[in-house]
Amino acid sequence: MRLQHLTPRSRLYLAGAIILAVGLIAAALVYFLAANPTDTGAAGYRIVGGNVYALTLAESTRELQEVERVGGKSAVLLLEFHRWFLSLWHGRRLAYTLALLSAAVALLCFYVAGLMGEDVGDRPAQ
Repeated sequence: MRLQHLTPRSRLYLAGAIILAVGLIAAALVYFLAANPTDTGAAGYRIVGGNVYALTLAESTRELQEVERVGGKSAVLLLEFHRWFLSLWHGRRLAYTLALLSAAVALLCFYVAGLMGEDVGDRPAQ
């Protein structure tokens, strides 16, 4: 089957299938190659002057209290959302993120292809 002979609907279905397959393979590779998180007891890390310092839970709580004092509850919520969002792009969570994004894009391709209507070759002879 040559790509030039495919209808736009078929091309969109093919693109969705390729995106899904490549995304799931990439997610599997990331999942199995990602380092297992080590439990260091650190609630987070702070980089100062090129040096990495582990933050304990008490220091993290103190930091959140300072942020709340300066910016209010909304600043604390935004900081927590920011930390959560950044955590999606590291380690095994990245594998889950890749799988979810590839599935969402593939489903979008399938949905749009379904909206395109029937192919001319799919109509029954009358």
